[in-house]
Amino acid sequence: MRILRGEIRDDIDLLAFGPGERLAAAAHGRNRVDVWEAATGRQADAWHTRFSTVTDLGFLPDGRVVACVGGHPLQVIDPDQTGRYGTEFPGGELGPAGGVAVAGGAVFTTHGRSPARVVCRRPGGRRGYAVAWSHPFADGRMTFGLAASPDGRLVAHTELGPGRSVRLALSVVVRSAADGAEVCRVTQNLGRWDASDRLRLSPDGARVLAVRAGGIWAWDAATGDPVGEVPAADPTDAVFHPSGRWLLTGSADGTVRVWDADQLAEVTAFRWDVGKLRAVAVSPDGALAAASGDGRVVVWDLDL
Repeated sequence: MRILRGEIRDDIDLLAFGPGERLAAAAHGRNRVDVWEAATGRQADAWHTRFSTVTDLGFLPDGRVVACVGGHPLQVIDPDQTGRYGTEFPGGELGPAGGVAVAGGAVFTTHGRSPARVVCRRPGGRRGYAVAWSHPFADGRMTFGLAASPDGRLVAHTELGPGRSVRLALSVVVRSAADGAEVCRVTQNLGRWDASDRLRLSPDGARVLAVRAGGIWAWDAATGDPVGEVPAADPTDAVFHPSGRWLLTGSADGTVRVWDADQLAEVTAFRWDVGKLRAVAVSPDGALAAASGDGRVVVWDLDL
């Protein structure tokens, strides 16, 4: 077990593992990203954005970090070039990105400008990535929350609105990552969607989860039928193990619980003294787990 502390001193809301067991962390309301070598605890970089606060982040297959910064196009940073500001990711003409997910070599983003849209970019073109498809929203509808299945087959997002009820009329939409075609739509109204709420897709693309302060709901990603509710107390985040066999959840009491992903039954738990947990992540090979709290990140060997 290792405790990592970078330059972020606030609650760390965002965690992402990347190639080579690199781990990136960010805090809502702050304009920086810390990157570590998770296996050793060595800090690889501390990146300041030129613009605004970080709202989402992920890793490209080559180890670079992509980050959404409020009101600006998607940014990309190379942790091996310490001290440099990020640069604009190809496709900046799409406008500010609110969410990002990387899977199967593709980069998926949500954009809030009218019309709001979900966009898929794939390797290619003169700038390295090109838009493969873009799905706009009509009638003033908006989208918050974004997830992609690790195999790159599916992408999920919320659909809210229109008008003054934009955060209240909530649907969860699952799309084919190949062309953006709608696969299913969950019409259960979960109420107001907040910045701390998360969407997750299982590794096999069979289930989609909504992680909210009031609970964690699961649906069949092919039909939209409800699968059940994870009986986690005060959940703050959830992430699937790469094997698909387990689900890890973080909670306000500082506990990471491991659940059988099929039965939604608790298997084991880890208690960490880093304050209220805000985010949970698992390395791509399933060997390491991480959880963040009050400016600290705990990393441990995940022996399941």
